[in-house]
Amino acid sequence: MHEKDQREEDGPAVQKTQYQYPGPKPKSKEIAILMICDAVESAVRAMPEPNASRIETLVHELAMKRLLDGQFDECDLTFRDLEMIERALTKTLLGIYHGRIAYPSTSAQQLGTSTPTHPQPTIAARTA
Repeated sequence: MHEKDQREEDGPAVQKTQYQYPGPKPKSKEIAILMICDAVESAVRAMPEPNASRIETLVHELAMKRLLDGQFDECDLTFRDLEMIERALTKTLLGIYHGRIAYPSTSAQQLGTSTPTHPQPTIAARTA
């Protein structure tokens, strides 16, 4: 977001600190995970057309950005933990933002050109 606003800003330079959380760094793995999840979730929501490769790249970039920024210096998060977090987030987000098939338009259905290919299920009467 900082980079986008910096490109669009015509006035004074936009400070990076305006986009950083001023609070303490995470002191536990759980808080670090929440930090990554929050950043990733909001970034994927803002994506115009999320797909598998873009989501995977974004998750990795955001996690690495926080690592290199020193956000995980006060918690015992390992590289293995970070890799597992990235995989889990990517899998979850792909489940949410998976591709959808295109259904026939309602106008085609109204004209009778599109008929269901599967018979409607019937309930057999039970005899006692």
